[in-house]
Amino acid sequence: MPHDLVADTSMIAAFLLREPQGEKFDSVLLQVIAGTMRLRVPALFSFEMLNVLLMAERQKRITPAQQNQLITEWETIPINEHPLLDSLARRRILTHADRYNLTAYDATYLELAEGLNASFLSLNTELLKLKGTLDWIL
Repeated sequence: MPHDLVADTSMIAAFLLREPQGEKFDSVLLQVIAGTMRLRVPALFSFEMLNVLLMAERQKRITPAQQNQLITEWETIPINEHPLLDSLARRRILTHADRYNLTAYDATYLELAEGLNASFLSLNTELLKLKGTLDWIL
């Protein structure tokens, strides 16, 4: 049975935008393609990713044509988006956000990883500070 991994927008965006830190995602993607890992994200991921691509284009880091190409590449990655959420999950998100001083957005990734008993991959500095506390953060 494939292992579940939750990756946040910072990781997948770095991969798509060819940033050096995004190379960490290469091995994940190979495992996803091989079927030994399932990549999971919360529903808010798509909105965050669109915003990253929008800001990259506005800041002239990428052209509109590159933006379109990156959307096409993103759509080829086998990502399982999880819909949001029941009442209990909402409360757990707030608990994580409060306990670890995170945004609700970042806490949503934690809640999904914890709920799926999955590993979690991020480049977000605030989330990486939790590596010693939450052993499923890679």
